[in-house]
Amino acid sequence: MLDKDVKLYKKESRMNETLELVELDNSIQLARAFGLFFSLYGLAIWIHKDKAGRILSDLKQNSFLQLVTGILPLFIGSFMVAFHNTWDFHHVGAVTLVGWIIFIIGLTLTLFMSRIMKMIDIEKQGITLLKLDSIFSLSIGLFMLYIGYFS
Repeated sequence: MLDKDVKLYKKESRMNETLELVELDNSIQLARAFGLFFSLYGLAIWIHKDKAGRILSDLKQNSFLQLVTGILPLFIGSFMVAFHNTWDFHHVGAVTLVGWIIFIIGLTLTLFMSRIMKMIDIEKQGITLLKLDSIFSLSIGLFMLYIGYFS
């Protein structure tokens, strides 16, 4: 009887290790995808500040674009929170944190977009906000690429 329990324990232990490896692999793939997206997004905003400024001023006037701008990160963040919500002091936790940040940004944009648009003076603050956005996105992207390819 004891020998049977030991075998069962070893089998459960191997299953847990396999699940952890699958979760680790999923985290690495997500880190690579987020890294590529945020790095390219940050570079594109940095290179095309004037075009991005025009898009931002169009956003202020178009309520449909405002809705899509809030719902898209809310959807991606909800997906991440629902399917990858593992808090570790490892890169798995970093991917989870990025998912939660995207979710909170989407929720904030969806709920308070009109207030945010009223507070922002596009002509005065637009380029500064775009620079900050590109630096933040590029930093997150490079960090995620490091996690996905080198850790």
